[in-house]
Amino acid sequence: MMWTRLASAVVVIQAIVTALAIPLLKSLGQTGGSVTAVVVATVALLLVPGVFRRPGGRYIGWAVQAFALYASIGVPSLLLLTALFVALWWYALRIGDRIDADRAAAAPEQSE
Repeated sequence: MMWTRLASAVVVIQAIVTALAIPLLKSLGQTGGSVTAVVVATVALLLVPGVFRRPGGRYIGWAVQAFALYASIGVPSLLLLTALFVALWWYALRIGDRIDADRAAAAPEQSE
């Protein structure tokens, strides 16, 4: 399934960007709660590709994206980047589904 590959790439890169924001949070004097939320979001973003192929994996991915948005509220630049990654996530799902449908439609033609 192509959507799992595309979505996995998006969330892993998002996890890297989110992890790089942790020192920024500390330098801005953010409280321990917001830093912890960003750390948890980073770990969740790294782990979520493992469940994409399971039933409900797409919904778990959406839940992790929502939590990442919530965790990034403390820093406007991180919030903007997270919103961009959510848009990329949505686009990866959309394009991945389209590629999967095109491949499924072309499969019977190739066997003939």
